[in-house]
Amino acid sequence: MREFRYIPIGQIVEPENPMRVEMNDELFADLVGDIKRQGVLEPLLVMQEGDIYRVAAGHRRLLAARQAGLDKLPCIVHQPDEDDALSIMIAENIFREDVSPAEEGQLFLRMFEQWHFTEDEVVRRSGKKLGYINARIDLVRGDPDIAAAVHLRLISLGVAAELNKVKSEAYRRVYLERARQGGTTIELAKQWVAQWRMNEAGTSPAQAQPLEPLPSEQHVEQGLRCRICQGTDHQEELEPIWIHRAELYAILSAQRMIQAQQFQPPPEASGQ
Repeated sequence: MREFRYIPIGQIVEPENPMRVEMNDELFADLVGDIKRQGVLEPLLVMQEGDIYRVAAGHRRLLAARQAGLDKLPCIVHQPDEDDALSIMIAENIFREDVSPAEEGQLFLRMFEQWHFTEDEVVRRSGKKLGYINARIDLVRGDPDIAAAVHLRLISLGVAAELNKVKSEAYRRVYLERARQGGTTIELAKQWVAQWRMNEAGTSPAQAQPLEPLPSEQHVEQGLRCRICQGTDHQEELEPIWIHRAELYAILSAQRMIQAQQFQPPPEASGQ
């Protein structure tokens, strides 16, 4: 049963576990300004709990209305069973236009760990595929600074997944800072991961440098180009093979290191 009414703002309380990771200050300030000018146009959905009303949908509107100084808010009072309340909360957070992968990951993790849903139930209630769900759970289970960067739209989910493969916190900090500066692709992040694996034993994080971008597969006038030597001769000896990108990057990195050592001048002999 639902009922529309205006409720004193002092009787409206926040959700027990708000889903949002972090609010964008600029967008929130815009929302406060809109509410000061026009009021709250879209009613909050609240659940009655005795003399108070807990927000199920509209948490940001409640916070903005408080800051705007409103006394009462338009609300739809809903008295569902617990399962209905969960469904409303899930729908509010999954289908919000500005929801971030980090917020989704928190919600999916809660569905598993707090509400003990099965994989099939999470898929059904969210309408998302299992791979989509697991990618976002992996994000929030990884480095929290990486999750925050995704939430703020500074890096993509794909780049974040690669950075979380770097187990060294010091290296991860270096790579994350580079990624936050913009322009990092998944391919470049994969090169960083391969580089970390190669340099793990001896290079300090401050000295870490990304590999040069790998040439994409391309046709040339004479035919195909070898990915290792970049040569186009002896094409009858070229073999089509499958290889993980990380392993390919590691091979190319090792090859460059060997070539650099081969071309280093010998040390000068000391005088006797």
